[in-house]
Parts: sequence; C-alpha cells; structure tokens
Amino acid sequence: MSDDKLFERPPDGPSEATSKLIRQAVADEMKPVQSSSVYQRALAGLVAALATVAVVMVSYGQEGVHALSSPRGLMAVAVLGALMATTLVVAMFVPRLQRGLGWGGRALLAAAVVSGWALLLWFFSGGDACAGGGLGYGCGLRALGGGLIAAAATMWVWRKTDPWSPRAGGAIVGATAGSIACAAVNVACATHDAGHIIVGHWLAVPLLALVGALAAPRVLRP
Repeated sequence: MSDDKLFERPPDGPSEATSKLIRQAVADEMKPVQSSSVYQRALAGLVAALATVAVVMVSYGQEGVHALSSPRGLMAVAVLGALMATTLVVAMFVPRLQRGLGWGGRALLAAAVVSGWALLLWFFSGGDACAGGGLGYGCGLRALGGGLIAAAATMWVWRKTDPWSPRAGGAIVGATAGSIACAAVNVACATHDAGHIIVGHWLAVPLLALVGALAAPRVLRP
C-alpha cells in the first residue's frame, strides 16, 4: 500500500447503505404502539388469577374440584380474588398513586398483603382433599407453582409500567399472586396442623414476594 493510501482521510460518516439501515431502525422505533388500557390489563390479570385457581384446584384431583365448586369455596376465592385485583389496579398501577405512595408506602403494602393472608388463614375453612397432615410440601409446591404462573402473567400484562419503584411493585405482584394460589390450596386442603399450614398454605406468599422484587426491574421498569 502506498503512503498516500495509508494516510488518506476516511470518508465522513457511514456509507449510504449503513445510513439507510440506521434510518430504517430509527423509523421502526418511532412507530406508535397501541397501549392497553387499565381496564384491559385488569381483565387480563383477573383471567390469569382465575386460571391459577383452576390449575391449583385441578392438581388436587376430584376432591379439589369438588371443594372449589362448593358455595363456600367459590365465595372465598371470589372475594379474595376481587380484593387482590383491586389492590393491584388501584394501589399499584394508577400513576398518581404510584408517585404518591413512594417506595416505602408500596413496600408496606406488600408487607400488608403477606400479613393479611396470614390473618385470613384463620378464617378460611378447607375442603377434603388432603386431611392427612404432615409438613405440607405437596401443598407448598402447588402454591408456589400456581403463584409463579399468576405472578409471571401479571408482570407481563403490566410490563414497562412502573418507573418509580419496580422492586416494591414486584413484591406486591408476587405477594398477591401467592395469596391467590394459597387461597386455592386452602380451600382444597382441610388440614389444620400449624406446621402444615405454615409450609403448605402460607410460605409461598413471602417467597413469591421476594421473587417478584428480584424479577420486577427487568419487566416492570420501562
């Protein structure tokens, strides 16, 4: 290579082909994306909650389906589901309330969901699917599995909507999803042993709150 070629000034800017690709990429990013309304997201979250309850109850077999179909079982799950859906929509995802509550307020709300479920356990009566006692590992796995389904679906529905405090928001999502799954477990299972209730009917709620807090920044933050 000659000295003239070696010290020749490179052309200014990218080539025409590269420029065309850059312009196309920018144009694609600027295309408007239709956003789902709060009502559409809330409806999708409710469907996810109902699907979670159905999956958990069916996992207990015929006894679980029978417990869910009883008036008391239907009422318990319906009331808890409505309360949790309201908590998510009103206290989490209304932008004005997101800013007003702040990180600390939303963290307290997540703790209130966990504590509230612990109190509600004393008022729920179970079905007849697993009255055998034990530490409740089977119930705990059902609660964790169902709660993970509900939490993942809820975070996906509300993805990129929480720029203020996604970790606290994720904790609320996880605790709420765990409560819904544990409510289904508690309706199906009649065991009243303290160890079984803690492991099988309650532990999934704080665990899923922790999982939600860890996973939320990647999903909920814009």
